[in-house]
Order: sequence, then structure tokens, then C-alpha cells
Amino acid sequence: MMHTVFKQSNVRAILAATVACWGLAVALASPVSARGQKTANDGVYTDAQATRGENLFKEQCASCHAPGDFTSDDFLKKWTGKPLHELFSTVSETMPMDSPGTLKPPQYADLVSYILKLNKFPAGQDELKTSAETLKAISFAKKSR
Repeated sequence: MMHTVFKQSNVRAILAATVACWGLAVALASPVSARGQKTANDGVYTDAQATRGENLFKEQCASCHAPGDFTSDDFLKKWTGKPLHELFSTVSETMPMDSPGTLKPPQYADLVSYILKLNKFPAGQDELKTSAETLKAISFAKKSR
């Protein structure tokens, strides 16, 4: 009888360890986990970067888009809560309309920074990076009051 109890406790311990490992794996794989998640409210771009983005917008985008297109309720509904990587990818894969994907990644980051500035998100000390990993860890959040 003692032998059966010992086996059940081993099975429970193994099961508990397995569940814990799976939970940890899911948490680490999730780009929107609570660990270190930033939002656009955390100053994720610089003023200089947004200024470059504004100049680039005037050169490459203003013939088709108005700055207000990026502050509208529809725009905010579409992007609020999503990682900046999604916005960056959409812009870099579809714009400029006449030759999508032809700008350099830092130029697309400048444009996204300008969009953040248009939405009154604060600038910070570090430029917005172009790596997918970095952009997935920053969400386009509602403007903090």
C-alpha cells in the first residue's frame, strides 16, 4: 500500500512540474506579457526622430494622406492596444503607395514616431528601434491623461 502512495505523489509532482513549465513557456513566448511591456506613453521615440518623420511625411506621404488621417477615431480604434510592430509592418509593407517598401527601416521608424507625436504621445531619450522584437514589446496605448 505504501508503494502505491509513493507512486501517486511522484505522478502529482511530475504533473505539477509539467504544468509549471508549460505556463512559463507560454508567458515567455507571449509578446504582450506583463513582463516589461511598454506603451507609447513611455517615451519610445525622440523629438528629432519625429521631426525627421514629419519631413519625410511631407515629402513621401502628404500627396495621399493628411496628418489627421492618423489621429482619427477609426485610426485609433484600429491600432489601440496593438503592438507597434503591426503599425510599423503595415506602413513599411504598403507605403509609399506607388512603391511600397522602398524606404529604409529607420525611415519607417521615423514615420511611426511622427504618428506617435501626432497622437500626443511623449518623446523620450531613445529613438524608436526597428527590430521586430523591440516593436512587439511596445503597444499603441490610449494617451495617458
